[in-house]
Amino acid sequence: MVYSSKNAMQHVTLALPGEFSAALAAPGRDLSRAAFEALALAAYRERKISVAQLRHLLGYETRQKSMPF
Repeated sequence: MVYSSKNAMQHVTLALPGEFSAALAAPGRDLSRAAFEALALAAYRERKISVAQLRHLLGYETRQKSMPF
């Protein structure tokens, strides 16, 4: 699957228990972004996307910037 700016974003609504959402996103951190990053990382770990696709999804320009993930 190739990701490009031509691909439309799909919106998903999740119902999360409070303790899970608190664990997912630190205070002051955007819960939507934290959930997006968690899903992207899970897809990478399951080898559904490449490191280049992960980097693109997260908005990192270089592989080194994406290494903490």
